[in-house]
Amino acid sequence: MSVKSHNSSDDGPSRLVFVCDVDYLEHARELSARLGAPLRLIGEIAPEYLQNVDHVVVDADLRDMESIQMLKRALDRVPAIRERTYLVDGGNSERLLKVQANALGATRHMLRRFALAELQREYSFVGRRRSPRVTGSLRGAPGGVSIIKAEESLEALFEGLLGDSAMSLQGVSLAAAGVLASVSEVGAGQWLDTVRKHHEGTFQHCLLVTGVAAGYVRGARLSSAQAGALMNAALLHDIGKAAIPRQILDKPGKLTPEEFEAIKRHPGAGYEYLRKHGKVSPVIMDAVHHHHEALDGSGYPDGLKGEQIAPLTRILTVCDVFAALVEARAYKTARTPQQAVEVLIDMTLTSKVDYEPVRVLAASFGIELPANVGGLVKQVAGVKPLG
Repeated sequence: MSVKSHNSSDDGPSRLVFVCDVDYLEHARELSARLGAPLRLIGEIAPEYLQNVDHVVVDADLRDMESIQMLKRALDRVPAIRERTYLVDGGNSERLLKVQANALGATRHMLRRFALAELQREYSFVGRRRSPRVTGSLRGAPGGVSIIKAEESLEALFEGLLGDSAMSLQGVSLAAAGVLASVSEVGAGQWLDTVRKHHEGTFQHCLLVTGVAAGYVRGARLSSAQAGALMNAALLHDIGKAAIPRQILDKPGKLTPEEFEAIKRHPGAGYEYLRKHGKVSPVIMDAVHHHHEALDGSGYPDGLKGEQIAPLTRILTVCDVFAALVEARAYKTARTPQQAVEVLIDMTLTSKVDYEPVRVLAASFGIELPANVGGLVKQVAGVKPLG
């Protein structure tokens, strides 16, 4: 029986891999898929497969002599693997299984029923700690206080999702309202600059989307209810990423197929958490669930098209794309608002996103666009500069 998997020799080393026997194939397949890690059956491990691995998780029947012998042959060849986690069942056999795992070189054990939650927490970006000096610097920066409050709200949301515990929608709303007030005071550009200076990775992106949404609200004719819904959706939109390993979220190179499949689970994970624990309006939950959909049906998770995508969700998608483009990462230069708008125009002309949210967002950053798509097409065809 063969298990299709990314081969680490093709696209560089994999830091975490799963190996299993036939008895635990389905369980291991679920864990590896959730963590975006490759999986191999023990008997199919080539000598070079584990050479560049830091952590191997073994999901196998440690009472089966054939599995034990295959594990010994596979793992004895690569003594450099630092972490070897063996999954075991609880109950009367737990102690015996741990002894057997130790004999096979285990550095630790995990109870099989808790393994997914433990590994997700271990590989997530949750639990990071900021020094008082850095917090003080942020507090004194333009918009810093609102950024700290939004960050605290995000941390609570991420912890809640991983711990499957209740969330505070009131806390989200207060933090989002604080961002909106702060952006109105210091300006969207300055607020985003402060975020980029003090944050990185997924936290930076979540905060940038919230700040961009605040910029959109300032330039749009939204009711207070609509503005509140967009701000809350922006702060909540990526909470499902708490369950995605940080090395996938912050990977500088191209994602493997397994890693991209793991990434694609985050809208559903966020939606399910809100459905279970938050008294969140359906329109906000829809925006969280579908902010990666595209008008032409090429998005995910459900491949929605055109009018199937709700108006608030379309606006959030534009804010999300804009934020990703102006985001600062160690491996890429942040684009200017002008450059980000140009990308969004291309996405409009290829039927990926709605034009009206692009036009309104551009205006909030001082970039004037034609009133409708027809005018945009003429402007682009005439190669007339934007703005």
